[in-house]
Amino acid sequence: MYLNYTWLKNFNLHCENFLDKCFFDYKINKDNLIYIYNIYNDMLKKNIIVDFDSAIGMDFNSFQKIFFEFFELSAVQEKLLSEKNKNEDIDISGISKDFYKLKLVYLNYKKSMQINRILDLYTKIEKVNSSKEFHNKIPIETNKNLIYLDNNVITELETNENLFNSIINLNKKFQVIYSPMNIEEIAKRKNSDHIEALNKLSNLTNDIGVFRSSDDKIMLFKEHPIYSYNRILEVGFDLNEAVENYRLLVSLDNTTDSNNYNTQQHRQYINSNDNIINDNKCRKIFSKAVSRYGRNFSLEEYENLPPEFLKSYNNLNSSIYALMNGLMFVGYQNDKNKKKNTIRSGVYDVEHLIFASKANIFITHDLKFYRRSKIIFKILKINTKLIYFDKDSIIEELTEYTI
Repeated sequence: MYLNYTWLKNFNLHCENFLDKCFFDYKINKDNLIYIYNIYNDMLKKNIIVDFDSAIGMDFNSFQKIFFEFFELSAVQEKLLSEKNKNEDIDISGISKDFYKLKLVYLNYKKSMQINRILDLYTKIEKVNSSKEFHNKIPIETNKNLIYLDNNVITELETNENLFNSIINLNKKFQVIYSPMNIEEIAKRKNSDHIEALNKLSNLTNDIGVFRSSDDKIMLFKEHPIYSYNRILEVGFDLNEAVENYRLLVSLDNTTDSNNYNTQQHRQYINSNDNIINDNKCRKIFSKAVSRYGRNFSLEEYENLPPEFLKSYNNLNSSIYALMNGLMFVGYQNDKNKKKNTIRSGVYDVEHLIFASKANIFITHDLKFYRRSKIIFKILKINTKLIYFDKDSIIEELTEYTI
């Protein structure tokens, strides 16, 4: 007997918040836990026979056994409804190893659903990519120093006319470039004039953007940002969100192990080192974490990748992805109270670093991202200069810049 696919899918749609709280957080409110117990108990009693083994990875009886070992009702009532715990959240991290098996079953199901979404969306992507209506890209080269800006900096320039014009006045020496990530950020804005923002970006960059080419390189193209914007609207955010959610789930696979590093003492030690790759203790922890992601390379292998390898978008993506997630795994420059948001923002950070690697200068207004980026670029021997944005000194710093 196997879990019913349709029933479980509907169950997830209705109870997503409860499941995410149960499986993705370390503290579970007792009312939510009992609620989940009652719904799963009802599901198990239905005893529906459908072959879902390929997606769920566990047969019904094993799932039922694990579930009842942890969620047996009398035990739930005894543990969670006692006077001692009446008004407390319950730390389940040490209660049952079987709970984490159940969590992995759920994660595997969620990952399989995201993979299916990604594959289904490729037909739509290919249609847009093959249509001349959505493209006007012309390959371009320039001898100017390239500047890539994160979204926070672009937003600041939109509202600071003097600074905006000062950046443009440096165009004899510098060329500001945009990426699809900048356009996606504009497309996601609410209650703002998208066309005005796109035109400002066009003026700032002279329509020069950095894109992934058809042969998997990272190249400069001249194209008004409106074309990239229209491609995003036509395809929607579904693909990026599906990839983002899949990577989120992959990262959450390691939640149990990362618990070993999720202590105040560990975080203080890790974050007190500006360069964790030179500290033996930090390096050992970080190296183990890095090998869990991407191509499962060791830290030493990433430090010795040939430059030609990183000219491929896919190779650069997997390398930055592994290093970024390794840093987040060990708690380096993370927000400990926003675990899922940290992982999700890391997905976007990876894309920004890929495109920033094409530039001579990358300017960001996110201090934690700035510090993680410095480590990643040093490991991969990417020569892009990182600048933390200060509106009062950025023009002077750029004026004094030399290669």
